[in-house]
Amino acid sequence: MALARTLETFDPAASRRGLRRAGLALQIGTRVGLSDDELASTITAAHLNEICLLVTHDRRSDTLNPARAVLSSRVLRSAGLHSCADAVHHEFERWGGGGLPVGLSGRDIPTGARVLAAVGAHDEPTIASMGWLEPDLNDALDAVKATPVAPPLDLGWLDRQLEALELPETGKGLSVSEILEASQRTIDIIELIAEHALEQLRASSVSIARFDLDNDQLRVVINAGSLGEHDLRRPSEEVYPLSALPEALAYQAGAQRLLSRTPTTSPATVRYLDLRGLSSEAVVPIIDDESSAGAWGIVWATTYSEHNRQLAPADLNQLRSIADDLALAIQRADRFTEFENLALRDPLTGLWNRRILDESLAKIFSEYGPAEDAAVIICDVDELKAVNDNLGHSAGDNVLIEAANSLREATMNLPGVTVCRIGGDEFAVVIQSNGSEYADAIVEQALRRFRRDDPNRSMSCGVALTNSTMSKPGELMKAADEAQYERKRARKARLGIEFRNDPGPPGTRRRNRRDGN
Repeated sequence: MALARTLETFDPAASRRGLRRAGLALQIGTRVGLSDDELASTITAAHLNEICLLVTHDRRSDTLNPARAVLSSRVLRSAGLHSCADAVHHEFERWGGGGLPVGLSGRDIPTGARVLAAVGAHDEPTIASMGWLEPDLNDALDAVKATPVAPPLDLGWLDRQLEALELPETGKGLSVSEILEASQRTIDIIELIAEHALEQLRASSVSIARFDLDNDQLRVVINAGSLGEHDLRRPSEEVYPLSALPEALAYQAGAQRLLSRTPTTSPATVRYLDLRGLSSEAVVPIIDDESSAGAWGIVWATTYSEHNRQLAPADLNQLRSIADDLALAIQRADRFTEFENLALRDPLTGLWNRRILDESLAKIFSEYGPAEDAAVIICDVDELKAVNDNLGHSAGDNVLIEAANSLREATMNLPGVTVCRIGGDEFAVVIQSNGSEYADAIVEQALRRFRRDDPNRSMSCGVALTNSTMSKPGELMKAADEAQYERKRARKARLGIEFRNDPGPPGTRRRNRRDGN
C-alpha cells in the first residue's frame, strides 16, 4: 500500500478517483471470471492509474491520454509492480489493433489492460463505440452500468480487498527516496510529452528548448521525430545565442508563431521555409504561471516539404495545450524538489536526513540476513563545541557545511552510496555494496577535502562492515559508532580507519537511537 498512501497524501482527489476505478474494475473483472491474482493486480492498477500525478501535477479531466498511462506505468514498474505496470501501460490498446502505445490486439493485450479499458469506457462511451473492447467486456460493462454500486470510500476498502485476494503488499519495499527517484526524471517526462506531440500533430519533428537567460542562450533539451544526421535526441550542447534569434524575446514574452505555405505567404517566409526544407513550422512558448520570469522555454513542431503535410491554426492550438502539459510537468518537478528539501533533507547541509538513513540501512538487511560487504561510516566533527564557544554558532555551522561538502564530494558518482546528517556534529555514509573497497577511499578523500582550507580541522570516522552475526541495522550502526568513538578518543589529526566486523559489547557512549534498531 506504499504507493496508494503516497497518492492519497499528494492528491486525495486522485486517490478517490482511483478507488472508484478500482471498484469498477472489481465488478467488471469478477463478471468476466478473472482469477484472484488477476483481480488483485487489476484493481491495484485501476487505483494507481493516476500515479503519474506525482510527476505532472496535471489534474485536468482527460481520460484519453496514453502518455499519462505510460508515465504511470514507469512509476509502477519502479516499485516492482510489473503486472500492474503492464495493465496501465497498455490500457489504450484496441481489441482490433491500432491502439497505443505499441498496437497490440486481441489476447496479446494484457488482461488487466483490457479490463482498465472497460473501466475507462464506463465514463467515456466513445471508447466502447469505437470498438476498443472485446465482446465479453462490453457485456460485463453493460451489466455493471445496469446495477450501479456505491464507490469505495477509503484505502481501507482497497486494503481489505487485497488481503482477501492474498496479494502481497502493494509497493512493498518501495521507499520515499525511490518514489522520488522514479518521479523526478524530468527529462523522461519531457521526452514522453514530445513523443505524444509528434503523434497528435502528425509532425515531422518536435523539439523542446529552454531559455538560459544567464548565458543568453536557447538550449535544446529534446528532439523527437525525424532527425538530421548530426541531430541528437537528448543533445547536451545544442545551444543557440539569443542574439541570433530576434524572435526569441517575443517567445520569452509569450508570443507564438505559425509559418506555412499559402497563397498569401510572404516571400521572406517562403525563403525561410525553403532554406530549412520545411513545409510549415509552429512555435509556442512554455509558460510557467507560477514564475514571473517569463516563458521557461519553447516547443516547436515542423513538417518537412516531402511529407506533404502543413500545420494549421488548429494544430497551433493543440501545441498550446501540449506546452501547458510541459509547464505542469516542470512545476511538478519543482514542487518535488521543494518537498524533498522540506521532508527529506537536512536544512543546513542539504544532505539526506535520518528518514533516508533508516531507509538506506533497511535495504541492507533482509529476512535472510545482511547484504554481503555493505558498510556504514560514521563521522564526527572534532572540536565543534570549541568552534561554537570561541567563534560563534555561525562559524560552527560553516564547519558543518564544509564537512558535508567533503563527504558529498568524496562519494560523488559512487553507486549505492548515501550520505546523511544524523544530527549535531555527526554524519553517516551508507554503502550498499563494495564496502571494503569504497570505505577507505571515501574517508581518505573526505578528510583531505575537509582539511584543505584549514589544516587544523579533523573528523573522526569509524567504519563497520556487515557480517553474518548481524540481524538488524542497529547492530551495524553500533559497530560503526564503536570504531568512530575509538578514533574520537585517540584525537588523531591524521586519518585512522578501523574496520569493525564485530559490534562488540555496548560502549559507554551508546546512544539510545542506536539501541535495538
